[in-house]
Parts: sequence; C-alpha cells; structure tokens
Amino acid sequence: MNTKEAFLHFISEVQPVLGEEWKVRMNKFFFELIAVLPETVQRWASGKNFPIGFELLRLRVFLTSIGYNLAEFKDIQNEAERVGRLLVFAKGDIEEVSARLGYSVTWELLRYLNNRRKLSKNKVKLYRDFLKDKSEMLSEIDTRMAEIRLHKNKPSISEVKEKTFKSEELGEVHILKNLLEAVSILCDAADPILKHLLNESNPETRQSFRENIKFFPLSNKVHEFEKLLNNMCSEKSMEVGNES
Repeated sequence: MNTKEAFLHFISEVQPVLGEEWKVRMNKFFFELIAVLPETVQRWASGKNFPIGFELLRLRVFLTSIGYNLAEFKDIQNEAERVGRLLVFAKGDIEEVSARLGYSVTWELLRYLNNRRKLSKNKVKLYRDFLKDKSEMLSEIDTRMAEIRLHKNKPSISEVKEKTFKSEELGEVHILKNLLEAVSILCDAADPILKHLLNESNPETRQSFRENIKFFPLSNKVHEFEKLLNNMCSEKSMEVGNES
C-alpha cells in the first residue's frame, strides 16, 4: 500500500483495536516523530491535505518503523533509507545534513530520502561515510524500532478475541472483515513463493521445506476455516437466514 493508504489503515483499523497502554505509547511515538498538531492529523485523515517534503518523510519513517511496507519505499536504496531514519529519529538539522551530503538546498536531499531519485556511486559513498560516523546512534534507533514495531509487539491473542466478541464499537462483522482481508494479503504474498517451490525448485529444497512445516497443524486449520466460510456463504445458509 502507498503512504496515504497505510496512514488511513493505521488510524482507522489499527489504532482502534490496540489496548489502552499500546494506544498511549503509539500516540506518543507518532507525535514525537512527526511533530504536528492533532488538528493537522485530522486534516490528513479527512483528505483535506496531505504532508509533503520533510513532513512526508517523517510520516513514512513512522509507518515503516511500526511495520508497514510502503510502495514508495519498495526499492529505496539502503543508504537513503538509513539517512532518512536517522534524520527523523535523531531530530537532526536538515540543513546541516544537506550541506554535509553536498546539497545546497534541503529539497534536493529530500528527493533522495523520499525515493524520488536514485543516488549515484559517488553519493552512495558520501552517504556511507556520513552513516559510519553515526553508527552508534543508528544502533540505538534500531533498538527503539524493534520495541515499537507492531508485528513484534502486537496485542495478545486473548485481547484480540475479547475485542472480537465484546467490542460494541467495531462489532464482530467489522473485525472479521479486517481479519479476512489480512488473510487474503498473506495468501497473495505466499502464493508466488509456493508456486516457485513447487514448479522451479529442486527436489531437495522441496523436501527441506516439507520437513520444516510438517509439524505445523496449518493444513487442518486452513481446511476447517475454509469449511466455515463455505457454510457461511452457502445458499442453504442464506435460506436459513432469510427464513429467520
């Protein structure tokens, strides 16, 4: 998904189902990194405007830090991504960093950090030298990202179940719809890998894969899940629903 889609997904789908402690932590992290007023965020959410330049970079760094894979950052060069992350997390002086990396104006630097242009070999070396001087700071940033990343620090299963069956605000159908969308995305991601293993890999690779997953009860779970969905969507089920 792109930046706007990820941002809207975060504020409308992710935040509402976080526990109170995580919600507070995430809000603090968000406003610490992006440094805007809540009213500004509301305008972004309503579509009245959307950040550009350095604000856009801050938003993208926040979203990638908590686990989103942004379309605009799909092929970003590692050096540009790390400089952007350092600039946002460390609250560095963008004019100073621009000058250090050989840019006369800040918007030139932002074109590379927002992945609108690719670095030349000479620029890559310049970026690497700059990052080498900041290695300790980058290590601290990586540690903080690991602490806040949602896919590692997600709500517990019991909390998700409780919200699924007790939340009056979102409702069961809304939660289930979101879960099914997530399952669909996972299937789309796994599909080409499984096809490659099945059709193009050697027998030893396939056997190794089978050995690694044979103790996971995945097949039975998928089969049972598919059966439940089919029953839910069957003509008989709809007839019963209409009769009642």
